[in-house]
Parts: sequence; C-alpha cells; structure tokens
Amino acid sequence: MRVRDDAPRISVVLPSRDGMAHLEEAITSVVTQTCKSWELILVDDGSRDGTGACMDAWQRKDERIRAVHLWPNRGLPGALNEGFRHARGALFTWTSDDNAYAPGALERMLAVLDDRDEVDLLYTDYLRFDDEGHEEPVRAGPAAALPFENPVGACFLYRRELHEELGGYDEGLPLAEDYDFWLRANVRFRLEPLHETLYRYRSHPGSLTSTRGSRVRAAAWRAVDGQLLSLEPAQRARVLLHWARRLAAGGHGAAARSRP
Repeated sequence: MRVRDDAPRISVVLPSRDGMAHLEEAITSVVTQTCKSWELILVDDGSRDGTGACMDAWQRKDERIRAVHLWPNRGLPGALNEGFRHARGALFTWTSDDNAYAPGALERMLAVLDDRDEVDLLYTDYLRFDDEGHEEPVRAGPAAALPFENPVGACFLYRRELHEELGGYDEGLPLAEDYDFWLRANVRFRLEPLHETLYRYRSHPGSLTSTRGSRVRAAAWRAVDGQLLSLEPAQRARVLLHWARRLAAGGHGAAARSRP
C-alpha cells in the first residue's frame, strides 16, 4: 500500500478490553510525545466497562485519534490486526493499556530508522515497574536470541512493509502473537536493539506472566515450533533442547518434538 503524502509518519495502535485502570495514562503518553507526526488508533475489543466511552472522548479531543469498536471481542491479535487495517503511517508500533512511552520515545526511534535504512524493526530497553514503587531496568537482547526467548520486549517501531509482508499477527496464537511476529520477521528482515530506556512497563498481579505463565510458555513454544525449519540443523538442535527443558520445568508433560 502506498503511503499518502499527508499521512502521519507513525501509526500507534492501542488495543484494550476492560482496561480503564490505566488507559488514560497510556493514551496521554502518546499524546504528549515530542514527535507530533503520529496517529493513535484506539481499539475497544468488546469492553464492558467505560473503555469504549473513554476512547470516544479522546477521539473528540484530538483529530489524530480514532476509536474502533469490536463486538464481540476478537482477542489481542485480532484487535491489533483490525487497528493496523486502519493505519496510514509508514511506521507501525503498538502499546498496551497499562504501559507508557517516555516523552521522546517516538522521536528517538523515528530518528534511528530514518538514519538507518537497513534496519526494519527497532526495539529498545525499557523500565519494568510496579505500583509499589519497585523498578527494574530491562535491556533489549540480540535478535539472534529469538528462538530461545523474546528479546524484543515492549517498545519497538517497524516499517509498514514488514507488517504487510508478514500478513499481520497470527490470530491463532493468542498469548504469543507478538513473539511469533518477531520470529517470523527475523527470518526475512533486520531487527536491531537500541539501548536506550524509552518505555515504562507495568508489572502487576493481573499480567499474563502472573496469571497464565504456563499457557504463555506453551503458546511461545508453538510460535518457535513453526519456525524450526528456518534454522540451521545445529541451532535447531540447541533450540529443541532448550525448549524441552523449559517446558518440562514449567510442568508440561509434552516436550519439544523432534524435527528432521
């Protein structure tokens, strides 16, 4: 798809289902960015609280913001795909309803991608925190680690062409849609870390890691399993051993199966 000359540089998608607790803060972190060439696509994924009304109110306040309402809900990968279907920018990112960008995050990532044509997806360090005041810096890992873990984290910016060529997020892989997307991207595109802390990631008891850790690991393995044949045989063997141990430690009876 050709990007129109009057389109914003960056399209940000923010999906939410019943996410009112921190939604205002998440939206405000986009609105107050030092970079002004953005659009924010808010996706209400079948909420039953005030999420939809909050999104509509923001749409009325800022012409760069649009609200999309889904009913029934489609889950996170479906909400992301619907959001990006409306995107007009040349660069894509998405954020969560309980996290927040640093004020200069979009401007800094945009500058790097403008300066480095060879990079297709840029991802950064971030700060993990909780509501009790604990903070922990998280350093983005190398893209080579992707078959073993997710080094990309929560703050990233990538080119529209990457999203279109991959066909968006896999709606059959909820809980690991982002990890699967990075894995598929890494086969055909260049992913690069930026070691600057540009995002605040809230850790709380309701997070997926806290409530559904075992299911998240199983979904992550499914994502890796789909990319095994793209690996060299020696690396494939190391990946299989790593995930067999990880799944066994997590209480899964089924270990990673062998591949030719």
